[in-house]
Amino acid sequence: MDGYDWNNNSGSFLVMAAIERSEVSSNLFTTDSTISYESWPCLPDRSRCTPGQERIETTGPGRYHVLLPPQIEWAVSIPTPANANVTVTTATGIVCLDLQLQGPSSCSGPYGRGAPADNGFLVADQPVGALVSKREGERTYFSVNDRSGAAFQHHDGYFEFDVVVREAP
Repeated sequence: MDGYDWNNNSGSFLVMAAIERSEVSSNLFTTDSTISYESWPCLPDRSRCTPGQERIETTGPGRYHVLLPPQIEWAVSIPTPANANVTVTTATGIVCLDLQLQGPSSCSGPYGRGAPADNGFLVADQPVGALVSKREGERTYFSVNDRSGAAFQHHDGYFEFDVVVREAP
């Protein structure tokens, strides 16, 4: 934080605390911290760190780690055999559908904002801003739930998640 106008800052902290003793005989405390930076470049014209392209890392047979940029409709796809089940796990991140126009209320995590969207959205029965998927042929595609078209170019942030593909018995 820069000490002024904190509403325009972005980023996050991951904090883990451990109690090492039950009694403290001093008023002095120490804090250990680690700073990590994303391993991809952020687009320069965004309020939140927004990757310029998708990243898909194969982590094992039928397992993928995915970085989904929100400014590209159906930006990411993985191979999916016809009889396979797809499970998304450990979804994190924040996406803002149009932070400049709509403000912070346009932001959400992977589960979206509230009730199902409506007709005209990529997946009408999922919340606005949610991480959504569709299957076409032998691929599963992922996106952010918004109205199809030019609106995507104004999205900020990203979703990051793992995918497990298991063939049905």
